[in-house]
Amino acid sequence: SSDVCSSDLFDEQFFPAWYEDVDFYRRLIEAGWDIYFAPEAEFLHEGGYSAKAMGRRAFIEAYYHNQWRYAYKHCFRLDAYAVRASIVIGMFVRILFSPGESDGYWATMKGALGGWTWR
Repeated sequence: SSDVCSSDLFDEQFFPAWYEDVDFYRRLIEAGWDIYFAPEAEFLHEGGYSAKAMGRRAFIEAYYHNQWRYAYKHCFRLDAYAVRASIVIGMFVRILFSPGESDGYWATMKGALGGWTWR
């Protein structure tokens, strides 16, 4: 089916980044497209710009919110809520062991506990 991308190539709900590419590939496969691996291909990715521009807290929140968004969009609801629970547990452990860096972890845990919605 060639109309897999009839609207947008990337789902802009995965804002500002992270998981939009995984979502796109999954939609291609579900539409019957083939994905090929070319091990001889080389790319130079000079990444980290979005994360640096956003700051640590915003990056952590966006990354994990998009992780949950992907699971919610493509998995059974129970699986999506298991991902959400694992994010809460992961943030709690990070807060315990990195109390000086906990600002983004608290905000992410709060979002995962109920502040995140599916748009």
